[in-house]
Amino acid sequence: MAAPALNNVRAIRPDLQVVEQRVADLDDGYVRLATMILEEMAGADFTKRQFKVILAVIRLTYGWNKARDRIANSQISEIARLPVKRVSETRVQLLKMNVLTASDQQIGLNKNVSEWLLPQNEGLSLKTGEKKSLKLGDFNPSKQGDTIDINIKDKIKDHSSENPDGFSDDPPADLPALRSDAATQSPKGEKWGTADDLRAAEWIYRRVLNVSPTADPPTWYAWANDIRLMRAGLKTTHREICEVFEWANADAFWQTNVMSPAKLRKQWQTLVAQRSQSRGAARSSGPALDFDNTDWAEGLQV
Repeated sequence: MAAPALNNVRAIRPDLQVVEQRVADLDDGYVRLATMILEEMAGADFTKRQFKVILAVIRLTYGWNKARDRIANSQISEIARLPVKRVSETRVQLLKMNVLTASDQQIGLNKNVSEWLLPQNEGLSLKTGEKKSLKLGDFNPSKQGDTIDINIKDKIKDHSSENPDGFSDDPPADLPALRSDAATQSPKGEKWGTADDLRAAEWIYRRVLNVSPTADPPTWYAWANDIRLMRAGLKTTHREICEVFEWANADAFWQTNVMSPAKLRKQWQTLVAQRSQSRGAARSSGPALDFDNTDWAEGLQV
């Protein structure tokens, strides 16, 4: 008798695979967050990426009992499971929308939710069967898909001919125009500055603290705006602005009379002339500034 063929015999009971159970527990950590922020987030029409980045920032700040911290895009990428490039783009969007705030190279959630620059959902419910969102236009996440972020600045353009449900020629009163290169701006958008304008403003404030340790933090968009106007009106650079302020900050007379970009701008010609005359004198008791590196702000020692 021939031997039975065993090669094609299958096990009556398939192998059982071990499935890891992931159960949330407060003992593993928790985030203490104001309910007002949760309500605003629930009612805001963030894109999927924006929402993921916000949650990642909350985890990396409030999750460590910090209001803000230095957070790399790679850290957000790991938690939000997004490419670093997309994290960078979304992070800039949220800063322009005042949902996130940045100061001294640290980032965090803006707790003043009234400053968030978002289209407002009036809370009106839709009738059964209606497919179109009410007064939200293209900001409705259902129209954006899962992978495409809609840049807010594109929403304030004229879509009246192509999209009758979008915004008209003029943006709504509660949504000021967002400039593509603005890192900070006033609520109405008339004052603004780039990321480097803001960094220069932060550096100047740190130098002011050397003279007046109790000086209150400034209005950052106003300071950044003055620096931007100096660059444009005086045809100067961040490097030159900081060099002139560095000299004034070390001068016995000017250090208490020039304590803001606005005063620096007002006295610019006088300061430049006096600095030129005394160029041979020591400008600072601290180490010399290195403005030749590509990341100019990182080289400014305080």
